[in-house]
Amino acid sequence: MKRPGRASHTSGDSLIYPKHYEFVLGPLRPVWAHVTRYPAVAPWEFDIHGEAELGVVLTGEQERGFEGVSFPACPGDVWLAAMWEPHGYRVVAPNTKVVCVHFPPEYLEDEMLGDIPWISLFAMPPAHRPRVSDGRTRAQTLGIARQLEEEVAREPLGWQQGVRLNMLSILLTLRRVWRPSVWDSSRAHGYANGVARFMPVIAELRTTPSRQIHVEDAAAKCGLSASHFRRVFRRTMGVSFGQFCLRARLAFAAHLLTTTELTAEAVAEQAGFTDASHLHHAFVKQHGCTPAVYRRRFAGSAKQPLPQSGRA
Repeated sequence: MKRPGRASHTSGDSLIYPKHYEFVLGPLRPVWAHVTRYPAVAPWEFDIHGEAELGVVLTGEQERGFEGVSFPACPGDVWLAAMWEPHGYRVVAPNTKVVCVHFPPEYLEDEMLGDIPWISLFAMPPAHRPRVSDGRTRAQTLGIARQLEEEVAREPLGWQQGVRLNMLSILLTLRRVWRPSVWDSSRAHGYANGVARFMPVIAELRTTPSRQIHVEDAAAKCGLSASHFRRVFRRTMGVSFGQFCLRARLAFAAHLLTTTELTAEAVAEQAGFTDASHLHHAFVKQHGCTPAVYRRRFAGSAKQPLPQSGRA
């Protein structure tokens, strides 16, 4: 999946996991993008990383899965994954090809999709995010995705700006056909400058995900009162600040479990949990298995199978 010479970039701005997904991004390489062809049908794979993700199927078919929801993805279908959100896929048809972009939130800054910020689409629960639902939209997203594929495959002059413009075009296309419910609408209309406002604390979490940051300290870093910070963060990011931090710590714990031989106590300590029992309960709730089972399944594996129960 990683192409030699393409995945290792300048700067250590982010710490990403698991080992197969080391997107080291920085000022000279602010986005990691790839085109991947799957020659044969393949079982579930599991992803978790500190960047947001946008992908489009170019040929063939996959099934995309998130916690509590899965859906078929055919040519022109788009999936969106939030930062540190567990998600996965299986390849349903041979010769499936996808184009995928992993990016930090500052890559799109505070761009608006008409009446809402781009991040609102990612902040929705997976079952409520916009998806392609008609032939015209499918043709539009597939056409843009092929332009995106060209930028990624050739990396011509200004390709990073080309990737950014194509991503925004795909998101705007989705927004134009999205008809959110009343409940969705109340959450979608977040704050236009939310991403920029939270970047100081998001950047800190991406580089040191195990650090426990109190909401009062996070609010101070962003120049907000604690109560306003809580409200705006949840509305912008789709989860509470506490949940966002927990996702980051659990992802780091998963990284340690699959790339080291540390004991459960040592993993818990390094990932910012009180003890192994605390890690155990939080891990089971998010991943559907214990840390020990997770390690046995995935240690040393470049890619990680999604549980067959349908949990993503």
